[in-house]
Amino acid sequence: MRIRNTQAARWRHLPAGVRDQTADDVARRRGLEGRLQELFARWGYAEVATPTLEFLETLVQGAGPAIADRLLKLVDSGGEVLALRPEMS
Repeated sequence: MRIRNTQAARWRHLPAGVRDQTADDVARRRGLEGRLQELFARWGYAEVATPTLEFLETLVQGAGPAIADRLLKLVDSGGEVLALRPEMS
């Protein structure tokens, strides 16, 4: 992996594909989320929250070995390989 020497200006920029959201952006998104949550609740659905990180082998078991190359992986303090869930990246 080759790393470019852009340290002087890097702190001024965001990585490609991401952006800051203004207070208005966040308010619009929260409003939409609230309306959707109300609608889904009327239909009988309840919200669940899944973990952001999973064991790598769990994700590979569910999605197949080809997914492993596309996941952000890290090692926990016990030496287990974890991965960021694919819908989070």
